[in-house]
Amino acid sequence: MSLKCLRKPFGTLPLMLPFLLYMMAGPSFIWSVLVYASSAVPPVSGEVELAVSVFPQSRTVTQGNPVTFPCGTTGMPIPAMKWIKDGVVVNSSDSTHFIITATISGAFSYNSLTIQNVKREDAGTYWCVAVNDYTNITSAKALLEVFGPPIFSVNPVSLNVSSNSSFSLSCQADGQPYPVSVTWWRNDEEITQANSSRQELTLYIPGLTESAEYYCVAVNSHGTTRSSVA
Repeated sequence: MSLKCLRKPFGTLPLMLPFLLYMMAGPSFIWSVLVYASSAVPPVSGEVELAVSVFPQSRTVTQGNPVTFPCGTTGMPIPAMKWIKDGVVVNSSDSTHFIITATISGAFSYNSLTIQNVKREDAGTYWCVAVNDYTNITSAKALLEVFGPPIFSVNPVSLNVSSNSSFSLSCQADGQPYPVSVTWWRNDEEITQANSSRQELTLYIPGLTESAEYYCVAVNSHGTTRSSVA
């Protein structure tokens, strides 16, 4: 009987431990232990791994039309999102040209970039970046190609030359879609055949006895453009 009496208190010791701690250390010690234990456990409901679920897709548009790139993420906390073009953050303050919209539903965030009245200089590579308190992720990259009439990057330059002295003039036209055909004109008459194998043409003139006007005409499937007159 004496053995059973000795074992009974030790058998109930685990159940009595909180009471003993309370009696020895006081309630402030117990409260600090509980606070520390709760802070050591990460919140489950407030954190969802960040991932891109909707990717921007490469697009080809005609100059003057709008285009929209979508980007969607899942993750908590809700991330801040921004758009990048060729390594530079898109200027969202220019609302007359760029429109960025955002929608949030639970852990899903949707963000879109719309370019109104697309210009040649809008062509490039676009992607979105999402950042929250724990990480940042980058979407796949999307290429924007802009089609339109050719544009001249090199125009013929006016010259003052002596009578019967030789000289040359150059022009260059670019712009998708290719091919771009370029011809030379003198006094509104075509003097060379269309050349679509290259967009740069140099015209050699052996000499003139009177003044004349020269210019280039570039043509692709989206239109015709004339250079400045030399």
